[in-house]
Amino acid sequence: MSGPRKDRDHAGKQEADSAPPDDEQRVFLQEREALKALDARLKKAREHESDPFGDRLNPARRPDSAQAMAWRISVEIVVALGVCGFIGWWLDKWFDTKPWLMVVFLLLGFGVGIRNVYRIGRDAMDEGTDGDGRE
Repeated sequence: MSGPRKDRDHAGKQEADSAPPDDEQRVFLQEREALKALDARLKKAREHESDPFGDRLNPARRPDSAQAMAWRISVEIVVALGVCGFIGWWLDKWFDTKPWLMVVFLLLGFGVGIRNVYRIGRDAMDEGTDGDGRE
């Protein structure tokens, strides 16, 4: 008994395997092929990835340019002076010690700004060298 039933089950599987796919399977296969095509296009695009601005980007506006570094240095000093000057002015007003704390904090702000400029310069030198001061 088990022999003919086994053959019948095997025959049913063969018929199911050779039957044309229904609509759901056809949609699934189409979506899978579309995803494979998209993946291939993405891989090709990643191989040719470059600067999105190309040659249109002004070299002076690049983050590693001298102009960008000069602006950053200027902003660092101005912000340090402004923040420390405001703190000194506010403390002078609170303690009624005009203008001494503002003068002290402005000097402190100048020192902080110079320290930040030093750090920017040091980091720029480290990027341009192999770490021991030689290029």
